[in-house]
Amino acid sequence: MEFEDDAFVLSARPHGESGAIVEFLTA
Repeated sequence: MEFEDDAFVLSARPHGESGAIVEFLTA
């Protein structure tokens, strides 16, 4: 899924709260 790819890229970058949310969704 493209969502998983996008989430992985976001989690790999420092996005502060957004990054934390992405990590929670991908956990």
